[in-house]
Amino acid sequence: MVVHNEKKRINACLLKIIAYVHEIVIVDQQSTDGTIAELLKWKFKPQHRFAILTDHCSGICETSRHESLYRAEYKWRLVLDADEYLEDPTCLQRLADSDESTRIFGFKRKNLIDRVEMKFMGDDYQPRLIDSGIIWPKKLHEAPYHPSRKNIPDAVIIHDRSYEEVMSDQERYMARDDANLDDHHNFIRQVNETLGRK
Repeated sequence: MVVHNEKKRINACLLKIIAYVHEIVIVDQQSTDGTIAELLKWKFKPQHRFAILTDHCSGICETSRHESLYRAEYKWRLVLDADEYLEDPTCLQRLADSDESTRIFGFKRKNLIDRVEMKFMGDDYQPRLIDSGIIWPKKLHEAPYHPSRKNIPDAVIIHDRSYEEVMSDQERYMARDDANLDDHHNFIRQVNETLGRK
């Protein structure tokens, strides 16, 4: 998990997943809001490996995600952000036990902004349960690929953010040299239409 200034929601995120995993590896991107203090409360929970790493705040999560997956010790790695939760976490064990040939499971992500689903984003399947041999790319918005990947419609991740957070992310992405401004402007327009904003 990659975090940056997630003090307000890190505990809720961890509470929803802790009973279904054996280890948690978190890379903090130089939080300044007390996120680390909250994480340290979890570090000594029994029966879990809990690692907290620090990374520079590059404005993207891919390099930190790469590092967190590299440091994980178990065969299956769940990729989750602090603004996400699994609709039904019991799917994890079922999928891990189901098929030895599959190395990546794609989870369906429901994108919410201010609790409103962004249906214009369509079926947004994300690689979220990943075999230990898979490497996460370090480039913005790239994800790992393997020909055995299976998308699982009933493995659903709820991605729940505020309008302000989404717009802040868009500003950061658009400031990058490799930004596709048309894509970002189109996304912002569709978000505003869905939420009834001008």
